[in-house]
Amino acid sequence: MTEDIVYKFVCKHIEHFKSYYDEHERKHMLGDNRDESLVINIRDFTDIVCSLMEGIELSSKNFLVAIYAAFSEILGHDLMKKRTLFHHMHHRTELNEFIKDFPNTKIISTTRDPRGNYYSGILHRMNCYAIYTYLERIFVDTYILDQYECKYTSIRIEDLGREEILEKISEWIGVDYEDSMTRST
Repeated sequence: MTEDIVYKFVCKHIEHFKSYYDEHERKHMLGDNRDESLVINIRDFTDIVCSLMEGIELSSKNFLVAIYAAFSEILGHDLMKKRTLFHHMHHRTELNEFIKDFPNTKIISTTRDPRGNYYSGILHRMNCYAIYTYLERIFVDTYILDQYECKYTSIRIEDLGREEILEKISEWIGVDYEDSMTRST
């Protein structure tokens, strides 16, 4: 059963396993020459997730942790050195369930200059619903996080590459600052 769920997950998120499918986020153009992509062996990934889930309750929390652990193992990272799990959500509708699973979470909300946000949103999604959605996103922005008991901070996307901002984020999270944080991955 776990294997079926992993395959369903992989099919739904194939661009994370074969980045040449991810043109929207430009992950089909990785590397200095923009001619590389990330390819994860799906069979190996599935085997690792199933192994990690063996004898453990199948829950959204356990499955998410197993997914991240499997990615780390496949990429050759030392899992024992990991202290923080970063989970990127694009939609705030996912936040309620995530906080149920990880109640002590800290949230980093990114925000954009409203002019750039609006222009980009309309340019890429030219319809009436998109206009409303982007205007709402601009006005509501991080205030939506006030309803949760979690600690949160908000960072302007335009400031993300600044060393002093990254140092403050690192301290807030409880990890060491590394120069590599200034380079997009």
